[in-house]
Amino acid sequence: MDLTRKMTIALADGETVLHEGPANLQRGIENVGGRLFLTSSRLRFAAHAVNVQSGALDLPLAEIDGAEVGMTRVFGVVPLAANAVVVRTSAGKEHRFTVQRRAEWKAAIDSALATR
Repeated sequence: MDLTRKMTIALADGETVLHEGPANLQRGIENVGGRLFLTSSRLRFAAHAVNVQSGALDLPLAEIDGAEVGMTRVFGVVPLAANAVVVRTSAGKEHRFTVQRRAEWKAAIDSALATR
């Protein structure tokens, strides 16, 4: 059962959704389930209610240095599966999202960054 299918986000005037899908965000040792949205101005992760850690993560495109394909990690350190996209910010932070079709996510993020 996809708990995220009906999740939506509020958009600012002129903001459009470019890509979206279910995702997990690695927060410490927990993989927080939710939905990832790439818009014309930001990358937003919205956690669903069935998590220990909740809350959203908003990354303005202006603060994203790039994205690369990566590995999902167990307990935040042990590589498990090649199904993640890793987003790096200009502040030096790394955000790891487990997604379906990670190459599509990387291409979508790259395309959005190229037009910012």
